[in-house]
Amino acid sequence: MTEGEHSSAGELSSFLHLSGWRPLFLALVAGLAGAVGLFLALGEPSQWVSRYVINGQRVAESNLQPGQLDIFVEEIVQTSRFPVVVDEVERETGLVHEEDYEITISQAPASVALANVNVVADRPEDSQAVAVQTSISALRVTLVKNRTGLEANRDRLDREVANTTARANDLIGEAGGVSPDTAYTAAANRLLEQRSDPDPDVSTARLEADVARLEPLDTEYRQLQTSLAQLNVRLGDLNNSISEASGHIEALDREPDAPFIISEVITEETSRIAKLLTGVMLFAIPAALLTILGFVAFDGFRRRSLEPLVPSQPIDSYGILDANSQRALPEASVTKLQVVDEADLLAEDEGAIPVGEAIDDIVDDPDDDPEPKKAKDSRWGRSA
Repeated sequence: MTEGEHSSAGELSSFLHLSGWRPLFLALVAGLAGAVGLFLALGEPSQWVSRYVINGQRVAESNLQPGQLDIFVEEIVQTSRFPVVVDEVERETGLVHEEDYEITISQAPASVALANVNVVADRPEDSQAVAVQTSISALRVTLVKNRTGLEANRDRLDREVANTTARANDLIGEAGGVSPDTAYTAAANRLLEQRSDPDPDVSTARLEADVARLEPLDTEYRQLQTSLAQLNVRLGDLNNSISEASGHIEALDREPDAPFIISEVITEETSRIAKLLTGVMLFAIPAALLTILGFVAFDGFRRRSLEPLVPSQPIDSYGILDANSQRALPEASVTKLQVVDEADLLAEDEGAIPVGEAIDDIVDDPDDDPEPKKAKDSRWGRSA
């Protein structure tokens, strides 16, 4: 470990208040808590997972394109989460969602026609029953809803066919009881014969009037016949789709005994490693955090109780300490003031004793003291 790593480790230990015997105590507490979590996790019952596959192509309409098939399978996946499906599964199996089992249904990434069903329960038979019943319920609800939509379209087409047929019958009545195309063809042929070989007993103007009257009837009638043909084709496709959906709905009742749409992949016991690790971490981490908080609180309380209380000195309004025997500076010493008479200042001019000697006579000679004393507040043991 480098010097920087040692420094970082020391700062972290200081921050967490871990020093001396405390890391060992922390490890002991976390280990005991983790052991408790592991013991509780081992006591929980094992769980089983069942994986099934729904083949949506086997219940979809035969003429669906890949994009439409993708939408159909996605609709099955979404329907499996509806409350009506969950309630039906609970009613048929007696198992409550999120209490007795967990289920996940998703579209297979490898194929748009497949949906994956994963169920986790305490017993293998429970997981299998939930997977099958959920798939059947989701398929039934989806197929019934689609069949209802198909039947609504069929009813709409039936009304459209009826209206078109009624209009065609009206045109037939206007054409004289025959189809307008037949009447118009006959009138046009008579007019051509009259023009090529005129008959004096037949009015050419009347023949031309009949052709002019029947021509729009013939045009509309032909359009109606084309529309009726298209409507009948679409109506036939819808009837076939409705029949297929009804057949698939009836086949769902036989699915548990004779699987055709829903296939089991595997049913196995789930791995307990994740559960054991979760149990250990669920107890060890909170215990370690509480122990560290205990160290921090203890150190803070002890530091607060050991710190001495230092009374502060009163300060006057001018910021000067109250008068006492303590000097302002430790090295400072006080020298007595010497009063010099004005006459002494003139003594030098008059031949008197020099001022310096007069001052020496007044001030005590320090040599008279046998042992000079150190300054009272001298820091270094010398006078300032």
